[in-house]
Amino acid sequence: MATRLETAAAAQPTIGWAERLRARPLIIGALGMLALVVALVLGVTVGSVAIEPGETVAILGHRLLGLDLPTTWSEASETIVIDLRLPRVLTAMIVGTGLAVAGMTFQGLLRNPLADPYVLGTASGAALGAAIAVIIPVRIVFLQFGLLHGLAFVGALAAVTVV
Repeated sequence: MATRLETAAAAQPTIGWAERLRARPLIIGALGMLALVVALVLGVTVGSVAIEPGETVAILGHRLLGLDLPTTWSEASETIVIDLRLPRVLTAMIVGTGLAVAGMTFQGLLRNPLADPYVLGTASGAALGAAIAVIIPVRIVFLQFGLLHGLAFVGALAAVTVV
C-alpha cells in the first residue's frame, strides 16, 4: 500500500529542465550574452590571416577595455583585428539584431507565429518598388538614401498595408 505522501508525489506532474530554465530569464539572458561574446571572438579570430583566439581576446581587452596586458602580438595583427574584422563582426551582429526585431514585430503585430516577409508579401512589394526605381531614369541621392531605397520601402509598406 502506498502512503499518502507517495500518492501525492506521484500525482504532481514532473517539470522538465526546459520548463525550469524558462522560469529563470536571467540565466537565459546570461547564457545568450556569453554565446554572443564567444561568437564575437570567433568571428574576429577566423580569417585568411591566422590569429589565435587568446591573442584576439588580448588585443580586444587591451584596445577596448584598456587592460594593461603585455604586448605579445604584432602591430599587423592588432590592425587586422581592430580595423578590419571587428567592424565587420559588429555590423553583422547589429544587422542580425535588426532582422530579429523586425521578425518579432511582424509576428507580434499580426499575432501569427508564421509571419515572415515572404508570406506577408513584404519582400515582393519591396522588389516591385526597387524594380520601378530601376526603370525610372531619375537618379536622386540624399544622405546615401536613393530613389531605389525609397521606392523599395514604399513598396514594402504598400504590400503590408494591403495584406
